[in-house]
Amino acid sequence: MLTLAVAAPASAHSDLEDASPGPGDDVATGSTTVHLLFGEGVEDDDEANQVTLEGPDGDAVAVGAVSVVDDGMGVCVATDALEPGEHTLDWRVMSVDGHLVQSRYAFEVSDGGEPADGAACEGADLAAPEAADAGGIPTPVLAGGGAVLLAAAVGAFVWRVRSDRRPGAGEGDTPA
Repeated sequence: MLTLAVAAPASAHSDLEDASPGPGDDVATGSTTVHLLFGEGVEDDDEANQVTLEGPDGDAVAVGAVSVVDDGMGVCVATDALEPGEHTLDWRVMSVDGHLVQSRYAFEVSDGGEPADGAACEGADLAAPEAADAGGIPTPVLAGGGAVLLAAAVGAFVWRVRSDRRPGAGEGDTPA
């Protein structure tokens, strides 16, 4: 019997290898940086690379722009000082092979936690955390308002077209 073995292509996506704070970690209150290290390179792409953080109350924690570090193998972000409780971190990066890779994990912040290891982020030009909700108009409200304006414009157009099609309208007739 002949057995044929076919080699599967190797995956070159940027899988998370290490993080600080990492999945399940208990870090000290007041930590202000997140460092993610990947097994493959990460593109320096401001649009694709994203890190978001949710605090224990479910509200977004302010996070700065993603900076690629570790010779392209990791990313760092500055955060507002973390408060006690469970936090959820979502990340997405563009691998050097052009694929988006993303995941999420939770970690704990407590007064007795270990300090987050921010050494890999030292010297990186980290953008200051931006307000997670700057008080702008929420996207659903903007979308709904846009839909109402579009419907009003279409309605006005239809009314105008129908009023122009009345018998005698637009035919140059002068009322007597």
